[in-house]
Amino acid sequence: MNYLKPDTVVTILFVNPRTDDRNSLRHILEHSNWKLHEVTSCKEAMGLLKQHHIPVVVCERELPDGDWRQLLDQVMELPSPPHLVVSSRHADDRLWAEVLNLGGYDVLAVPFDSSEVFRVAFLAWQSWKNTRGIAAPKPLQHATSGSPGNRAIAAGE
Repeated sequence: MNYLKPDTVVTILFVNPRTDDRNSLRHILEHSNWKLHEVTSCKEAMGLLKQHHIPVVVCERELPDGDWRQLLDQVMELPSPPHLVVSSRHADDRLWAEVLNLGGYDVLAVPFDSSEVFRVAFLAWQSWKNTRGIAAPKPLQHATSGSPGNRAIAAGE
C-alpha cells in the first residue's frame, strides 16, 4: 500500500542494532520510492541527523549506547526535529502512552507489519511536513535586489 504520488520520496532513518530487524524493514521498503538510512546507535543517528534533514526516525526501544528517550531528547534539539517512532518487540499500551507523553510520534510492533509501517511512517512524514510548513515559511524576496532569498530544501519534502 503506497500513500504517495509516484514522484514523492519519504526519507526514514532506522536506528536499530539488530540485523534481522534492519533486513525486515529494508525488505518492506525495497519496492517503494521511500529512502531508508540505517544506523545502529544514538551516536550514529545524531551524526546523520546533524548533516541531513530526515523527517522520520524509527528507533528501537533499547540501543547499545542508550534508548529511545535519550535519542528523542537529542533530536528535539535539532532545528527541524524529525518525528520519532519507537519500535519494540514488547509494544504495549504502556509504551505507547509513554512515547506519546514524552513527545514521540508513535510505536511500531516488531516483527513489522508492512501496512502498519507504511501507515505510521506516512502519517509521521505528513505531520512533520505540515509542521515545517507552519514553522518555517519561505523567506521573502528582497524587492530591491530582485533575487530570491536562500531556501533550504530538506530531504523528504
